[in-house]
Amino acid sequence: MSSLEQQTPLRKLRLARGLSLEEVARGAGTDTGTLSRIETGVRSATPTRAEKLVKFYGSAISEMHILYPRRFPAWHPSVTE
Repeated sequence: MSSLEQQTPLRKLRLARGLSLEEVARGAGTDTGTLSRIETGVRSATPTRAEKLVKFYGSAISEMHILYPRRFPAWHPSVTE
């Protein structure tokens, strides 16, 4: 996944904010391995984990974008949020 267009909305948002996997995992109460697998689409987020990620990002992303990333391939984060 080299181009931004091929990444999940969750990964796009993290990279746009300049955050590391460790920062987001710690802030959302998960581990880096799980977060990485969710970001790459290898694993699906649970509704509880999606809710925690939305809270971490201050609603800059919706639970739908996290739970169903393949439905939003063209989504791009707003850098101003």
